[in-house]
Amino acid sequence: MPLSGVHIAWGLASPGAANQAGQSTLPSGNPTDGETMAASAVSVSSAPSAPGGTQSLLSISASIAIYYVTGPSVTTAQLANAGTGRVSCRYYDPVQSPGREDIFVNSKDFFAWVAA
Repeated sequence: MPLSGVHIAWGLASPGAANQAGQSTLPSGNPTDGETMAASAVSVSSAPSAPGGTQSLLSISASIAIYYVTGPSVTTAQLANAGTGRVSCRYYDPVQSPGREDIFVNSKDFFAWVAA
């Protein structure tokens, strides 16, 4: 069954460990949490606490182009002006970047997205 919406997975990574310096892949072990959201939403789950030598990581898979933000207190309203340059957000298009997008985040960050 194809993905419909956005799927996220939280995990931990060891930057540079067993990879080329500065590169990381999810996960270092298993994902700690994840969820699938069929419509614009804020995640229920959040980034895990990162013990010494690791960094919290978010892996994003989407079926459509999206704008998204991460942080300790995020809302979809923050993305109301996404694409205008008046709001700080990220853009992910699975057609232009097949696969998934992995980004480093802070412990306890949440994820919010809207369709682009």
